[in-house]
Amino acid sequence: VLAPNDADLDLIRKVPQLKLAQLFVQEQDHKNHLLFGAKVVQRTLGSTKTVCSPLVDAALQDIAATHKGSNTYALARLDGLCQWVTKGLDTKNGTSSVVVLLGELSDHERMAVHAMATGIPRPGHSMVGMGTYRDGKEAWARLATRFLEESALEEDEAGLYQSKGGTMLGIDHLANDSRDYLQTAGGAMARFSF
Repeated sequence: VLAPNDADLDLIRKVPQLKLAQLFVQEQDHKNHLLFGAKVVQRTLGSTKTVCSPLVDAALQDIAATHKGSNTYALARLDGLCQWVTKGLDTKNGTSSVVVLLGELSDHERMAVHAMATGIPRPGHSMVGMGTYRDGKEAWARLATRFLEESALEEDEAGLYQSKGGTMLGIDHLANDSRDYLQTAGGAMARFSF
């Protein structure tokens, strides 16, 4: 947690709005650590990349000092991915790369991607369920990778991890399956290694 100098940490734990920024570090086992959830709570302070930078530095230093030889990974949110894909589904207004990628998909994949991006079930289905996410998994990962390459995410969580030496390993499918996150990014998160 990034907090004001001389702040009462017990009070900050009780009142989350007093945090300036946050980053979660999870020890998955003795050899793997995961950084995630980098977030600026007081948005007037600046971008995620700028404000959360000291938190990532501290986490990486702590892991290196206390867990020599461990692997450190990070998961970055891809907020806006669904909107970007939905815009691409409209061939008149979509970016050419999305239109090209969508054109390479089978009808089955395209329908799954459409459902994932818009939240509108595929024909013959009553909901966007696990089968839809399974059928669109590979196509969604390609779209998420392109989104990361083309979008202005350099000041967001992905840019933060890249600025700290993180190398993108790929897209984790359904890494966050909360309802809100499924609606903004179809559950996909970018995985980085340090």
